[in-house]
Amino acid sequence: MDKKQIIEDFKAYPKVCRLIAGWEKEIAMYQNMQLTNKEMSLNGEFDDHRSERDKLTQAMNQNQITKLRVERWLSLLSDDQRSVVEERLFSGNSWVATAMELNYSEKTCQRYLNAAVKTIQSCEII
Repeated sequence: MDKKQIIEDFKAYPKVCRLIAGWEKEIAMYQNMQLTNKEMSLNGEFDDHRSERDKLTQAMNQNQITKLRVERWLSLLSDDQRSVVEERLFSGNSWVATAMELNYSEKTCQRYLNAAVKTIQSCEII
């Protein structure tokens, strides 16, 4: 695996997970619409909704690839390495959802993330 790619994926991981969760909800909304194709066509909405859903699905799929690469890489580590990386991954990125709540500064959050990236760089697998 390419070290640069792993680090880029790792840095993107929390945002990717958040985006996937949001997109899954939006895609479900489009799929659960009760209007039939005929009604949507009459209202001129059908193509708009299909196009929007397709864009969301494509973006989600690209982000899922990043997520899967990170998870695959984590699976290749020894138990000790994985626990260190996961601890730093989740402590370093927990701010993504709760930074406002916890009032962490962006600088503090970045320090956690940098520590996690250094752990990745030091792992023998790369």
